[in-house]
Amino acid sequence: MRRVMRAIQYCGNSNLVAVIVLGLLAATPAISQSSMAEYDACFRSGGGDTTTLIFACSRMSGDSSQPPEMRGEALRIRGQAYSVGGRQDQGITDLTEAIRLDPNSYKALVSRGFAYIRANNTGLAGTDLRKPLPMMPPGSDRDELTKLLQNLKN
Repeated sequence: MRRVMRAIQYCGNSNLVAVIVLGLLAATPAISQSSMAEYDACFRSGGGDTTTLIFACSRMSGDSSQPPEMRGEALRIRGQAYSVGGRQDQGITDLTEAIRLDPNSYKALVSRGFAYIRANNTGLAGTDLRKPLPMMPPGSDRDELTKLLQNLKN
């Protein structure tokens, strides 16, 4: 209701503008404070503890109103957190779903490759780590990934 009153005050006497603004407000989902905090905890944390990442990214990845790429990124971050925390099966499951949602996410492929390494499955790790090389932008960790792949063969 507060949004409606502000829109009416902002628009003054112009009924057409008020109707347009109200229509836009109705079509735009409101982001609650808790949702914004979860978004920040999942996407902007720069790391954080695994429990916080898993919780926040669980909410974001399960939000069907978000585009597939965003849900995929939340799954990638949560999958990494699971994997780093020693829960390889859950991490690999999340990372596989992230790749399904966004097949062009080289970060998800690399993350799943490292999860396979942690799970002592170097064969699948090598497969996943080779796939993103052509997708990786210049200046990324492509050279380091190539060296890692050479070490996996040995």
